[in-house]
Amino acid sequence: LRYCEERPLLLSNVGMGARLCTYYQKSSPDDQSGSLLRNTDSSLGHIISLDPADKSPFLGDLKPGSSQSSLETNMYRAPIFTHKVPPTDYLLVRSSKGKLSLRRIDKVNVVGQQEPLMEVFSPGSKNLQTFMMNRLLVHMCREFQAAEKQHLSPHIRIDDFLPQFPFLSEASFRKRIKEYANLQVLMVCRVDYPC
Repeated sequence: LRYCEERPLLLSNVGMGARLCTYYQKSSPDDQSGSLLRNTDSSLGHIISLDPADKSPFLGDLKPGSSQSSLETNMYRAPIFTHKVPPTDYLLVRSSKGKLSLRRIDKVNVVGQQEPLMEVFSPGSKNLQTFMMNRLLVHMCREFQAAEKQHLSPHIRIDDFLPQFPFLSEASFRKRIKEYANLQVLMVCRVDYPC
């Protein structure tokens, strides 16, 4: 796959799954061409037939009687377009140990503009701030749990966290630590000293 965007919004890590789906827009309610596509061409992936009244899953429209393939993950959907590969083209692969190898290229698909399937927060929004604060609390909780597993007293140094969370000021960071520390103390008191 080759992405047409210079800097795609979302990229899958190694081992993350993706599906090849082909959407077919029916020209009439009794149109059976989608099932014929499913039986004749296995390179189209999962065939999804859309009724004439259904909206296109892409930003653009899908004309009746036409189909469009897409790459789908849990994060995004992007249309893909097949290109012919010249027989003189090969892929040069470098392994993590520095070993080089040549591979034949069977197919090349160009991935179009990604359409996020999960919410992408706008910068400075309340939802983004809430998400980042929750992320900070989860990170602190994991640090405390790791210290407890090693039989150490749980503690947090602000200097260790500030580079990992550059969006936070030191005052808001201290406030979050205080909230979490109070929560931990209340939980300990309730377990150790039942009323």
